[in-house]
Amino acid sequence: MKKFLLVMIFIGVSQIGFSQTAENTDQTKATTQVYTKVRYYYFPNLEAYYDAVNEMYIYMDKGTWTTAYDIPNGYRGYSMANKTNVPITDYHGDNIIQLLPQHRKLYPYNNGRRVKETTVSLR
Repeated sequence: MKKFLLVMIFIGVSQIGFSQTAENTDQTKATTQVYTKVRYYYFPNLEAYYDAVNEMYIYMDKGTWTTAYDIPNGYRGYSMANKTNVPITDYHGDNIIQLLPQHRKLYPYNNGRRVKETTVSLR
């Protein structure tokens, strides 16, 4: 009877130890995952950026780059109805404005107007 009781206690203790080991392994997997977060958003209609980490807009004001919590009313015809933005996933530094020429080419602003197509007829 004593042997049976000792075997049952041993099995119980080993099961508790195994479950704690499995739980720790799962926690390690969860904490080692790398989550990518978009820091900057580019607004083609404003040629401005939004920094999601600092929660500030970066835009040109009277020839100098400015940061502010809100875009001023009427800035470059800004409308809350047109919040077209592009998440910038390939840059994680602090000087996003150096990429403005590239972003202008990659993400041109389309104001929704049709472009007149010209046709040439050859006779």
